[in-house]
Amino acid sequence: MTLFDHQQESLSLQSREQHQLERLQILLARLKRNVRRAREILGERQVASLAEVKDLPLTAPEDLLDAFPYGMFALPLHEVVRLHATLGPDGGQLIIGHTRNDLNMWGRLTARQLVAAGITANDVVQLGFGGTQARQAAGYQLGAEVLGASLISEDPHHIDYQLAMLRNYRVSALVTTPSNAEALANLMAVRRIDPQSLHLRTVLLSRPVDAATRQKISAGLFAPVRCN
Repeated sequence: MTLFDHQQESLSLQSREQHQLERLQILLARLKRNVRRAREILGERQVASLAEVKDLPLTAPEDLLDAFPYGMFALPLHEVVRLHATLGPDGGQLIIGHTRNDLNMWGRLTARQLVAAGITANDVVQLGFGGTQARQAAGYQLGAEVLGASLISEDPHHIDYQLAMLRNYRVSALVTTPSNAEALANLMAVRRIDPQSLHLRTVLLSRPVDAATRQKISAGLFAPVRCN
């Protein structure tokens, strides 16, 4: 498998676990120092090994609602460069903040996923997300930009435009939801469009699907299918 970040992805198991433990300890210290609710939840708890992660208390959506809008942020608001809103329990709003470093890390992590799926800087990548998947689309956009691939995006509700893009822009990598990939394959079958006329090299789905569904999409779009 091709690696994006050889140094990080080829660490020994012992080195990786030590790195993860150190990062976790730094994170917990920052939370307890800067977030009142985190101090209440964590108390005096310390983590001496990764095996203890399972014993850490979880942050519930209710905690985020009680701290709305910025009470759970561990850094000053002026360091937050992007805000994402989502719905919590009973329709209440939850706010998620990202610093520039968060976005850089998010982009590199997603780039690693794209490279693992066989996508390179030479690909034309089409995203097919919309509505509630906006945050997923944002992550894949960051990853494609870090990788240096050409990127084009279209709402999955605009299925005709999506199909036109696949054909007209010589898209070589499709990143989308399983339902959208199936819809595109079905539309091509209805219109009797030969899937071999596309330029797709790979299809990356946003969540796992069973083998039968993966095979159906692969045959309908004439490209190997990989899952997140």
